Amino acid sequence: MSFLKKLYNLLFSVILILISPFYHLLYRLYLTALSFFLYCRYPRLTLLECLFLLEETIRFILLPVRLLLSLFSPNKSKKPIYGTVCFSGINQIAKKLSLYNYQVCDIGSGKGKLLFFLAIAYHCRCIGIENHRSYVFAHKLAAFLLGLSRRVTLIEADLMRAPLPHADVYFVLGLGFSPETMSRIQEQLVSLVETRIVVSVGVLFPALSAYLKETVSIAYSWGYCDTYIYHSIDSISKA
Repeated sequence: MSFLKKLYNLLFSVILILISPFYHLLYRLYLTALSFFLYCRYPRLTLLECLFLLEETIRFILLPVRLLLSLFSPNKSKKPIYGTVCFSGINQIAKKLSLYNYQVCDIGSGKGKLLFFLAIAYHCRCIGIENHRSYVFAHKLAAFLLGLSRRVTLIEADLMRAPLPHADVYFVLGLGFSPETMSRIQEQLVSLVETRIVVSVGVLFPALSAYLKETVSIAYSWGYCDTYIYHSIDSISKA
């Protein structure tokens, strides 16, 4: 009986591994469908989506090779968590906060998708902070291909050491950081939230609780997730 149970668990795990990429691909297409009208309005968003879909398709095709290599890789360090942002979700927040021509900082910007959208659709001046080389490369390549190298700036830095740059709005994808890094980010945002807007995905900031104005559920690559918007009464009126 014990052998049959182990065999069942093994087969179930294999099935999950095989099905999971198809599920994620279908959900990815669902997110794309949500933003269909935005693609029609902003052709560069379509190009950006195609670039990331191409990358994800290549990663899917190479999945068996990547799994095999991971078994023999001596480096077992934790990899960064990267989530796909839904353009319709970003648009929902941007419209709510009227982010036209704002300066936006994405803390842990990954491949820069959020910043590219705000630069294209809302003419924002954007700054991204990222420390992982593969994401930095993808970010800079996309900025070059989209003609956004001047409007979107990427800072390659360790968030535990680097201070936050000046911005009107700060986005934080909190699910991708360690508790230590989140504490460090929260400490810096406490002194900024009185005159800035802070948008946190998936993680509440206790130190900023007095400034919590709204909670919005938005679609991300892992499903719908609560997004918390912090600001003071007058911080949405940028000078």
